[in-house]
Amino acid sequence: MGFSQDVAIKYSAFTLCYNTLLAHLDNLNRALIGDTRELKKSIISQINGALTEQVYRSKPRSLGDAVEIITTRLSSERKAIETMNHDAAEVIDEIVTDIQNRASVWQYEADVEQHRAWGEKLSRLFYEGTPWPTTQERLTTNASVVFRYAGTLDRAVPGQNTYGYKVAPMAFYPKYKDADDGEPEDNVILVRFSFEHDFSTYLAYPFFFFHEYASHIHGANSDSDIFDDGWMMYAIHEFLSNNVYSLPPTYCLHGNQIQAIGEHCPGKISTKHLQDYYFFGQGFHTWSRLWAPKLFRQMTWELAGYPLSQENRYFLADFMERLHYHFEQRRDDLRRKIENYTGVDDLFMRLPPP
Repeated sequence: MGFSQDVAIKYSAFTLCYNTLLAHLDNLNRALIGDTRELKKSIISQINGALTEQVYRSKPRSLGDAVEIITTRLSSERKAIETMNHDAAEVIDEIVTDIQNRASVWQYEADVEQHRAWGEKLSRLFYEGTPWPTTQERLTTNASVVFRYAGTLDRAVPGQNTYGYKVAPMAFYPKYKDADDGEPEDNVILVRFSFEHDFSTYLAYPFFFFHEYASHIHGANSDSDIFDDGWMMYAIHEFLSNNVYSLPPTYCLHGNQIQAIGEHCPGKISTKHLQDYYFFGQGFHTWSRLWAPKLFRQMTWELAGYPLSQENRYFLADFMERLHYHFEQRRDDLRRKIENYTGVDDLFMRLPPP
């Protein structure tokens, strides 16, 4: 069930090391004030390297074995750092000690749960005030996390390459048919671990969960990836970017997490086609908010809560394609039609297909 013992040890090392590094980043940044950015990159690359070049390529019998491999490498690097920056070397000592002390009680499930809960809470903030009954009902959905090693997954799974990976780090399944005995089958967030994942991946975990909730669990989870993973990706990224410093303290992210999210989105969205619809959402929002400041959010909420069925399962894709075409080719006409906007159904009927 879940990870094999070998992968579970390595994923434990992945989460423990990067959680600890994140906890010490402020101290490290202060120690490196006035120093070159290259030294910080070198320190982070040593932790990345300890995992990818040593732990993942070996067969540690326990998390303790994995930690010994990592801390031995960091302690060796610390001696070189001491010759350049004594304060930074002391932070390395603190990181090594913290990793060693936490290893005996570390549980990756509890760590990932914190990221999941953050993504769920932020999605609720994103939809706060939505008038659409479908979304209001979805906001009561309880989702469970299931872990899988991405190296054993079919490369053709839905969502492949999302955020620039061979297999998306996360995916949502209303019905997870490959559940093992004892694993949940309904409303599953599949967390996929690959040995290509690094500190940047871990830093972006909150946003990955936010996307799963806002686009798929609380959102439409439609057959339209240009909406779910294009337009919606922009909508939630914009929401986070504009609100991250005004959110309640429990939603605070570290500056490096915000930077990592920016690196993954939109630059590493899986295909150019989806990126185009991310940038379409951005362009439409920038254009419309000058004369209809609430339109983008209202339209996004309505589309996310649209009552889809087998008869209209491709409605969101059709709507996105029509809106995109008229935005690119007939913008003045589109504005005239939007000025009399009463809802997406009415607008859809007044937008001829491309």
